[in-house]
Amino acid sequence: MSENINQIAVENFEKCPLCGGETILLYSDLEDRVFEANGKFTFRKCLNPDCTVWYLNPMPADDEIYKCYKTYYTHDEQKKYKTIRPLSLLTRAICKSNMSIIEKCLGLKKELHFFRYMGLQQNNPGKLLEIGCGNGKKLLMFKELGWDVEGIEPDKHAAEMAKNKTGAVIYTDSIEKLNLEADKYDAIIMHHVVEHFKYPTRILNECFRVLKKKGTLVLGTPNCDGYGSKKFGADWFALEPPRHLILFNNKSLTKLALTAGFREIIIKPKISGQRWLFETSEEISSKGDCKHLYHGGISSPKSIIKSVFYQLKHYQLTQADPAMGNEIYMWCTK
Repeated sequence: MSENINQIAVENFEKCPLCGGETILLYSDLEDRVFEANGKFTFRKCLNPDCTVWYLNPMPADDEIYKCYKTYYTHDEQKKYKTIRPLSLLTRAICKSNMSIIEKCLGLKKELHFFRYMGLQQNNPGKLLEIGCGNGKKLLMFKELGWDVEGIEPDKHAAEMAKNKTGAVIYTDSIEKLNLEADKYDAIIMHHVVEHFKYPTRILNECFRVLKKKGTLVLGTPNCDGYGSKKFGADWFALEPPRHLILFNNKSLTKLALTAGFREIIIKPKISGQRWLFETSEEISSKGDCKHLYHGGISSPKSIIKSVFYQLKHYQLTQADPAMGNEIYMWCTK
């Protein structure tokens, strides 16, 4: 049973939570379009030209934010379609097959493999920590590559799944509270996790401390300046209130890493594999939410077909301007 967001303690940030700069209202009266949190939410944008993050306001209090994740997808091993829509299933199969051919012709299959392993597949395996490891799916991939893996997952149910799946040590406290050994890890990864933190600077400071010299931090996150956000506005799936607290672009992500002490920073857009982001955003735009997609449903044929054209447009735009990527990944070295 869902718990009302209005019963959760919240914290207001009229000034930017990262830099303290002045802000403006971007979107108001947003609802949880994906899972079951009730309430209305707003997003604000920092006006500091050196920052420009978007952030949720108000934000759930630290000790109650878990209530926003009661039915989160990390609890599931896989989605199974309960509502059979033959035309949608046929449309998806055809579009997926065609996109696979197109991505292969454009050289994006190789890129998809690169990002699947966070660009670390050529590194010599060492000690790896995944922050926000969910049910352990990605952690298991790295273990199979020979990495000595550990994970952090505050959701105890998901953490237990990750432990059973990988046999690895899975911590359930935040990295700031764990007091991990300094210079311990060769790599730390965060896959669509940094946007869930209220104080990401503290997280990256701790990542810097526990990484070995020449160790690598890799993180991927939605790009608030990308094509998806510009195309869909308030209907952009990656806003995902109330779980996405701070959204970044190339500039703000770089500043975050520099503030923590990292150097040799590289940021790349992820061009391949954008169907889901476009498809869910189109469903939100046409129906008001996409909750049915996480409860055994499937998108309309119209949304599925349009997502193919959005992907092709995304490819075209990112070739001209990489900052238009829907997702951005950052590699930085201690």
